[in-house]
Amino acid sequence: MNILIFNCGSSSQGFKVYQTSKNASEPEVVAFGKAKNVATKTKADAVLDWQIKNKAGSKTIDLSTHRLAAQQIITVLKNNQIEIDAIGHRFVHGGSLFDRTVRI
Repeated sequence: MNILIFNCGSSSQGFKVYQTSKNASEPEVVAFGKAKNVATKTKADAVLDWQIKNKAGSKTIDLSTHRLAAQQIITVLKNNQIEIDAIGHRFVHGGSLFDRTVRI
């Protein structure tokens, strides 16, 4: 099973794909990367960097929203034959409502 975890910042969107198996005691990271300059109006280009297994890649691309960044990340994973079975999202602060890991 491959689990994609997103971690959004104000102008970035990080991700990791963890692969779990019944035989392994710990999940293995099979892909990771970061979209930079997401939803910003700066002179710096928006860039999506990734590493999948032992192969690294990068591309300058329109990342005008975090939604678009997520779509581009999923496209890169699909183009590299990484199938996603579940998606999670890391929130840094859940306010007074969430003080521990919560399934939404």
